[in-house]
Amino acid sequence: MTEPTHAAIRVHDASLAHAGSTTLVVRGVSFVAEPGAPVTVLGPTGAGKSTLLDAIALQTPKEQGPELHGGSIAVLGHDLRGLGARARTRLLAFVGHAEQRGSERLEGTMTVGDVVASPIFDRDPRFDRKEAGVAVASALDAVRLPLGMLDRHVFELSRGQRQRVSLARALVLDPKALIVDDPISGLDPVVAPDVLDGLRTLAETRAVVAAVRTPKQARAIGGLSVVLHRGRVVGVGAIDALLADPRHPYVESLARTERPAA
Repeated sequence: MTEPTHAAIRVHDASLAHAGSTTLVVRGVSFVAEPGAPVTVLGPTGAGKSTLLDAIALQTPKEQGPELHGGSIAVLGHDLRGLGARARTRLLAFVGHAEQRGSERLEGTMTVGDVVASPIFDRDPRFDRKEAGVAVASALDAVRLPLGMLDRHVFELSRGQRQRVSLARALVLDPKALIVDDPISGLDPVVAPDVLDGLRTLAETRAVVAAVRTPKQARAIGGLSVVLHRGRVVGVGAIDALLADPRHPYVESLARTERPAA
């Protein structure tokens, strides 16, 4: 497979279940994410946000990823239903995925530099180390981490720093699609706005889908917001427009969180 020329993520009426189950946890979701038009996904715990993002990030039922039971998902021009194992492996080089709680799975004894560079050398152990270093430095800069952290070990880092390292690893191959689940979990409130602003900048040149917790986070990234509740879409549109005219009790609850106390 040559480098994808189609830069969009297209989800059409998609329904998903957990691996080995027929119980739908996501029902009838549709949206398009492309460069300059990111998508944020909001919803309470259990709404199906992570399941949806895992599917877009090419996780398979064999990897405990979700199973598509209806509709379609196309990533960079490739429909997931017809994607063979070899084509999927090649496509993964163009899809960055910072999964929920991914920071907890980082190998504590590795250095930050080695963790972030690992996707490069997993694909090509003979890759030029100088070029890899440039890619790692660029990824760290994108998530607002100083280069001085390159030689620190993961176990020395705070939860928020590990979260940013996980995001940098997802960026190091300069993916055409970036899937990020809860990007500022555990981050210091002073740092979080910079990371969200960085995602907004990244979304100018690639398709970005991010699961976020609050309307404020969605607003910071921009683009379209998809609100899920119990696996169903209860709002689609610019976040401020959704909050100004809520059509579902959950969207109304989100709007109330932003209203000043009486």
